[in-house]
Amino acid sequence: MKEIEERKEEKEIIVSREEVKRRLKELLSRKEPICIVIKGEWGVSKTHLLKEFLNNELKKEKYAYISLFGKYSLEDIKSDLTLQLSKAIKYTNVLGQVLENIKSVSPHLGSIGSLLSLLTSKEFKDVIICFNEFERLSPNLEIKEVFGFISHLKENLNCRIVLIMDEDKIIKDEIEVYNKYKEKIVDYEIVLNPPVEENLQIVINKTNISKSFKEAIEEFAHSLNIKNIRILRRSVNIFEDFSFIVKI
Repeated sequence: MKEIEERKEEKEIIVSREEVKRRLKELLSRKEPICIVIKGEWGVSKTHLLKEFLNNELKKEKYAYISLFGKYSLEDIKSDLTLQLSKAIKYTNVLGQVLENIKSVSPHLGSIGSLLSLLTSKEFKDVIICFNEFERLSPNLEIKEVFGFISHLKENLNCRIVLIMDEDKIIKDEIEVYNKYKEKIVDYEIVLNPPVEENLQIVINKTNISKSFKEAIEEFAHSLNIKNIRILRRSVNIFEDFSFIVKI
């Protein structure tokens, strides 16, 4: 059993956050249409990494960040993009609010979203667009439909696309379709698989727990190879909740 576990550990390829950011910066700096997939297990800090990268590395670029979770139609995605990218931001904010108010009254007026998108379609040109949580697409949205839109952005509007996802969570009924379109559209795949210590420090550095407790948490996380940020945060909370019982 020990030999099997050691072989598994040897096969695991560690890819740090900094390595992913370095590679992402290199690819996006080419100023050419491209589609990049950043994948990794749920909770390994893909979203945290992406937002950090956008804020620190793309200050001079025009970009948009779209979470696909909660989007129920292609019009929802287009409207979100339009509101983020339009130069006339004051006007689009007003229009966006009106659009939301109208939709809340009648869900059958989604064509207004199409009109809004068409009015500022030029704003999509040469943009970096990040789509997060691809594996959480609504059942109302077909993978081929979303990939078709991404292909249009890439091929016709010279956009640089970044997709963030956990491929293992794409439902079985859709994985064949996903792989088919990925082969045609995606140019590069990057796997985020950080060492335990890296994600652990993201969590621990935001706490005021004692050095002894930090060491205990580190030992616990390393022993179980825990990389999921949410689980690590819960673990820290548990240690803090029971710190009055045991003094380390």
